Amino acid sequence: MAPAQDLTPSTLELNRASRAELESLPGLGPALAAQLLATREDAPFADWQDLAQRVRGMGPRLRRRLSDAGLRVNGRALVSPGEPDAPLTPASVPRS
Repeated sequence: MAPAQDLTPSTLELNRASRAELESLPGLGPALAAQLLATREDAPFADWQDLAQRVRGMGPRLRRRLSDAGLRVNGRALVSPGEPDAPLTPASVPRS
């Protein structure tokens, strides 16, 4: 009898992830990985709300997909079990 497969995604901490690790996540390509790393250099991400506000392109579907794939911000999934779904404010359009 074959051993059962663990279908739980491994976790990846956004504030410590390398470019290659970020690019391995579904829906996160080289440009967005570079933007995440550049933004993280200014200050680590405090939570998912902080990520949504500081990084353009991190819409609700992408955040959900990344969280489901194991991405964590300070050890937390997008919505932890038992927490209500709270809308996140997206990043604002850069000022000219």
